[in-house]
Amino acid sequence: MSNDTTDTSDRRQQILNAAMRVFSQKGFQQATNKDIADAAGGISPGLIYHYFKDKQDLFMAIIHERAVFVQMIDHAEEFLEQPPREVLTQLGHAYLTTLTIPENTDFFRIVMSEIIRFPQLSEALYRGAIGKILQMLVHYLEHQIELGRLRPHDIQIAARSFMGMLMAHIMLREVFRQPEAAIIDNNRVVAQVVDTFLHGLAV
Repeated sequence: MSNDTTDTSDRRQQILNAAMRVFSQKGFQQATNKDIADAAGGISPGLIYHYFKDKQDLFMAIIHERAVFVQMIDHAEEFLEQPPREVLTQLGHAYLTTLTIPENTDFFRIVMSEIIRFPQLSEALYRGAIGKILQMLVHYLEHQIELGRLRPHDIQIAARSFMGMLMAHIMLREVFRQPEAAIIDNNRVVAQVVDTFLHGLAV
């Protein structure tokens, strides 16, 4: 790899790290390119546009990098033949791990509060992450029905129900700060969600 390529990759990562810190502190709407440029070591604000189309593009790049469950989209075909309990457990752990890593917590707490106030952010997050995960899950469940591993059911509702159970736990823990939710181990949450989800679907 050439030095120019390495420098470009390093600078892009430097901007991503800085943007995550600024978004975590100020929120998406209040953060400016100047704030991010200053946090990135005093670079020119205009340099950000060399790597990212706009602030929303930068925001979504952070989501893709930090959200482990979003990265599963890139390998969706690898999961198709794996059994439901195994795949749903992987997805559940990826989802909860994303929001449990200490350096991610403040950022995703800001995300959850701001998507309610700013529709454009909510739409971007759905198109670039949540919607794609749901599509992947729908495709997977459909294939599992074809394989005879799951009985026929409304896969659109089922996919949303599975993600909804995980989201409910995250909301209680990170937004409402419910003590009971805070002390439950992720392994227990995922195991129970998967068992609950599969109970009425397994052949």
